[in-house]
Formats: sequence, structure tokens, C-alpha cells
Amino acid sequence: MKKYLLYALAAICLITTSCTEEIDTSARYVFREETISSYLEKHKQYSEYYRLLGEVFVSKISDTNVKQLLSARGHYTIFAPTNDAIQEYLDSLVTIGLIPEANWDAFESDHVRDSIYHVIVFNSIIDSGNDYDEYEINSLPPATATSKSVEIPLPNMNDRKLTVQYTDLPDSILINDCVIDKINRDILCINGVIHAMHNVVSPSNNTLDFLLKKYIEDENSGFVVSSKIIQACGLFKTLSANRDETYEDLFQKGGVIPTTSESVGDGGREVFHTPAHRYFGFTLFAETDEFWAQAIGKDIKDITMEDVMNYLDNHGVYPEATRDNDYEAEDNLLYQFATYHLLPERLPANKLIYHYNEKGYDTSKKTPSVAVMEFYTTMGKRRLLKIFESKESNGVYLNRFPNLDNERHGTYHELSCDPDKEGIALGEPNMGGENNIRNGIILVQR
Repeated sequence: MKKYLLYALAAICLITTSCTEEIDTSARYVFREETISSYLEKHKQYSEYYRLLGEVFVSKISDTNVKQLLSARGHYTIFAPTNDAIQEYLDSLVTIGLIPEANWDAFESDHVRDSIYHVIVFNSIIDSGNDYDEYEINSLPPATATSKSVEIPLPNMNDRKLTVQYTDLPDSILINDCVIDKINRDILCINGVIHAMHNVVSPSNNTLDFLLKKYIEDENSGFVVSSKIIQACGLFKTLSANRDETYEDLFQKGGVIPTTSESVGDGGREVFHTPAHRYFGFTLFAETDEFWAQAIGKDIKDITMEDVMNYLDNHGVYPEATRDNDYEAEDNLLYQFATYHLLPERLPANKLIYHYNEKGYDTSKKTPSVAVMEFYTTMGKRRLLKIFESKESNGVYLNRFPNLDNERHGTYHELSCDPDKEGIALGEPNMGGENNIRNGIILVQR
């Protein structure tokens, strides 16, 4: 575990950011109100976090530290860990064996210690730039009808999109499993907003292949068989991809010309910039071990790939596919089955279906109305996956084909759905803890 963490920390140190690198001192305000930096400086519960802001630079090529960045004009959202939260984080590093004692002098090298500084600081800040506002609590993306975990649209300084998690408790909101203080939230400053955090926001840097390997090792993970199918098809190497290093090299050497474009439409003005990084992402629609145990009639420990092949063959899946044990071949039955469960893009549950202006849709309540569907091209052989949602479906479905009221004066709502065309319902994804991986998301078939 330690070597994986050190590898992840080393990778963080290589990250550059698109945040402003030059501080325009003429843009600083000298009013009675506080900048984020001045507010944090005056409140002792953030003293350790404030110190770290001065230790971390905006990028490897900048002389500006993050403390200076947060003293200038901008729209920043700060998930500021308290001193207790940082100490608890150090305690967790002792638990996993990274350091022997819970203090900053216990790190084996300055390099590893500085990586931890970056983890704490870069993950705690969202820079909305000049085109978007900061995120107060009431402007965070709301829960949807099918999911209480929703990604924040803009990434943090670590180029990660954080997840808002809503609970059944009133006013209890989490950011990547980290609790926002119920009182010290929505602290408005001149250049942004501060939310006090009871934990350090530190999403995992693991990739989808790493998580699936852990599922195989943990017989109680609930996805042992699905993970073994992916492994047998030789897809772990593909699912380990996170960033396009060829693009990275071209961008840094000037081979990619930075451009800015602007779009003005019904949704308002949007500005688009050439990205500094190109990331890979994946979405896996996974059957549970409970499904496989019931379908095959064996304990999951005893289920083999031959058992899965026989099950698929008996159900007439991909009749043109080959039936041998060359599972990594594109024409193989198991390979076609596995890749049809994968999209070459990372899509959280709230983005599978794009709701906008359909009749009866309430943008504030996010309640589905008429039938809406999207079609995605899966991995492997070129095939389409239909993703569907309506008021009557009570959730998001894969390959649902209901009978719609689509006559000339129809409502386009579902009238009925034949049992063999209901499709597969998707459950709420687990985006907490180690499941919140960098390059992928797993959606459960319920």
C-alpha cells in the first residue's frame, strides 16, 4: 500500500495548474471586508492551513504561492481544513505506515512532505476564474432523483472534480466524504467563499484497474466476478490510463497552440480554453456478485470464466462471437460482453442523461418528465448503448424500450413497458472513499 501511495504523491508533484500564476497587485482591495488570505490569517482554527498556503506554489514555474493567490481578485471556493482536521489527517498517515509519528518532522524526505502539502492545499481550492462564481452552499449542484452524490462541474487546483454528498440529516453536506461545518460555512470574502472542513479533502489518485484488483482481493467487495471478467479480457492496462502524456509533452513544448473561444447562446456566455492536460476516463456498468451467484448457481469463489461463458452462450448473447478461451480477442464472446459494459469516458450518474428544456422538466427540482435518452458508443467493437430516463421509469435504465405516447398530439410519456424491454436499472454509484478514483466511475446494475 505504501508504494502505491508514494507513487500517487509523486504524480501529484508533477501536476501543473491552469490557475492564475501572476498576481495583479493593482487588483487587490483595501476595504474593511477580508480577502480569503486575510480572513484565514486572523482565525486561529485555520493557522496550520494558512501556513501551508504559504509553502505551496501555484506551479513549478511560478514564484507565487497559494497564500498570495488568495489575497488577489478572483472567485475561489475554499474547503479549508481546521487545525484538528489536519492533525487527524496526519494521524491517518501514521495508520497506513507512511510516517512513524503524526507531525511534519516525521517524513522521510522533504519531497514526500511537500507532496502532502500539495494534497492538502490543491484539493481544497476551486478557482472559478473570471467566468464563473464561487460555490456557496446553495449554488452547489443539488442531488438528483436517482443520486445523492453529484460532481461539482469545475475542478479543483489538483484538476479533480469533487463530489457533493447529501445525507438524510438536515444541513449535513459532505465533500468527498469530508464534513462541512454546519456553522462555519458560506464565509463570504471579497474574492470568494470559505467552508470550514472537519476533514482534509483528499480524493484517491488510484485508477480503475487498481480498484478492480482490490475488488478481486477482497472477496466481500461485491464485484469480484465482474472484476475477474475485466481482468481475463486483458483490460487492466487500458483502464490504468489517466493522462495523455504525448499531448502533455506537446503542450509543454509549444506543439499545442493555446486558444480561447467564446460561445453565446440561450445559456449565456461561455468561454473555452485549450486544456493544458488531456485525461482518459472510463465508466463501468458492473453486475454485482449477488447477480452472478444467482445466475450461475455457484458461490462467487467457485465461479470461473468458463461458467460465465456458458451462461452467456445459453442466453444467446453475441451469436457471431467466438467461443474459445482466447478472452483477449476482439471477437471473443467474453471480450465483447466485457467491453459492452465500458464507456471510454468518465460519466457520473447525474450526467448520463442530459435534461434541459424538455416539456415539464423543472430545473430546480431536477425531476424527470417526458422520455429522454442518450446513445453512447461502447468500447471494443462499435456498438451503441441506450441510456434512458423518464418520469415513469423511476430511475436511469440501460437499453429500455417502452411504449411511448408519441402520436401527433401525444405527451411523449411512457404508456407501458413490455417485461422483455424494461432494460437494466442503474443504482446509485458508490463515490466515497477508495471508490472515488481518478480515471473512472462504477455504476451498479440493480
